[in-house]
Parts: sequence; C-alpha cells; structure tokens
Amino acid sequence: FKSFYPVEKSIGQVVLFKGCSGELFDHAALSDSIRLLNACGYNVVLPDDSSCCGAIKLRQGDAQGQRTLEHETTRSLEPWLADSQAIVVLNNSCAGQLREYGQLSENEESSQKIIAEKTISKKTRDIVAFLFETLKTSNVQFAPLDETVLLHISCSLKNVLKEVDLLAHLLERIPEIRLKKLNDQFCCGAAGSYMLSYPDVANRLLDDKIEDVVQQEGQLIVSSNLGCTLHFKQGLEKRGKTIEVIHPVRLLARQLIKDPFIEESKSP
Repeated sequence: FKSFYPVEKSIGQVVLFKGCSGELFDHAALSDSIRLLNACGYNVVLPDDSSCCGAIKLRQGDAQGQRTLEHETTRSLEPWLADSQAIVVLNNSCAGQLREYGQLSENEESSQKIIAEKTISKKTRDIVAFLFETLKTSNVQFAPLDETVLLHISCSLKNVLKEVDLLAHLLERIPEIRLKKLNDQFCCGAAGSYMLSYPDVANRLLDDKIEDVVQQEGQLIVSSNLGCTLHFKQGLEKRGKTIEVIHPVRLLARQLIKDPFIEESKSP
C-alpha cells in the first residue's frame, strides 16, 4: 500500500485507520475502502506507521498497555488531523476505542497531547457510518444484486457505537438486495481475543449464530468487525459450509458501477 491516494477534484481528505487487524487479515477490505472513499471524492491518507488502537489490551485489563498504544497511535495520526475531515476506521471495534481517546489523560502528558487525543476522538467515524452519510449526496451508483445477504451486527456496533441500523441502510443502496439480520441477542464469541483465550465457550456462542445462518439460508454474510469475521469463517468451515463472510465495503465495491471522481481523473 502507498500512503496517499488522491483524486483529481477532491471534496476533502480523510485518514483511513487500518489498525493491526486490517493490516494483518483483510488487505482486500482496505483496498476496497480506499476505492469507495476515492469514488465519493475524498483524498485518502493511509499512515505508514499506524499502530494498534489498544482495544485488546484494555479488554485484557492492561490499562497501561492501552495508554502506550494510544500514545503511539496519536503520534501517527497527529500530522494529519488539521487537514482531514475525519478519521475513517475499518473495524468498528477500533472505532469505538478511538472515540474514547483522551478520556484517561487529563492528568498525564502535555496539554498538546491531550488536545490531539481528544481531536482523534471527535473526528473518528466508523466506515459504515461515514459511507452512509457520504453516499446520500454523491453520484456513486451500485449494480443490482439478486441475493440474500445476512447482516451480522457486532457487539461493538450495537453497544459501543450504537449504530445498529446503519449497516442495513448502507447496503440498501444496492438495488434488489435482500437483507436479513442475524439474531444479535448474544455475542458471537469472538470478543476481541476471547475466542483465543476461551475457545470452547467462544465456539458454543458461535454455534447459535451458525445455526441461524443455516436456517435463514443466506448466500453471504457481512460483518464490519474483523475479529467476528474470522470467528465466523472458522465456524462455518468446521460445519462444512462454504458461505462467504466479508466486510460490507467489499460488497459495495463489488457492485460499484460509477466512480465519478475517479472517472474524472482519467479524462483527457
């Protein structure tokens, strides 16, 4: 990946925060996020030295480890804050963590550091929410999709970001798509590193989700939480199911038929 993806006639600039999960596990979703943001008219900055947001450290009770990672992330994002309208985050769990930046630093560090962290908090947007708002006023168009798509609403999307319905509203921009929501009463079991620390319990929680997938006869599952996506994939593979699990940006990019700003940049 490069670090800057411009369009010829931009309407602004955003920073795309990939985090450690996007860097390691979903390069395709990163590429598709850049394509969609460019199509909406935004120059995209992808910081080379992007760090872990610290969410997993905090979930494990390591507050000091989380603060260290918060400082590292702040250093990587700070140069771009003034010129960027938003920090767009690929993984909704990371978005929830970045929104909390600065809350623990009132008596620490310099005032400049506190300001930077709180600016990050204010500018952070989950990519689902950001695209939902941006596409309202864009000329981007999507091809019809005659498929049933199952929506996984992660705990971070539901309980932290409180943006339960936006995923469905965003994907409704694809004509003819049929959307069904998986039961979101309980966690799927991924829960950050929980699926690694307590695999037996995590897999029992996932079994209910997999059964719901089978009952609803979906052809595709979308989830904006990369940890949940990985957990679903291994659970489906174990059950012998070949249902694809992808980030919503990947589905949108597949159906994208008009990139107005990108097409302009290619004009003579």
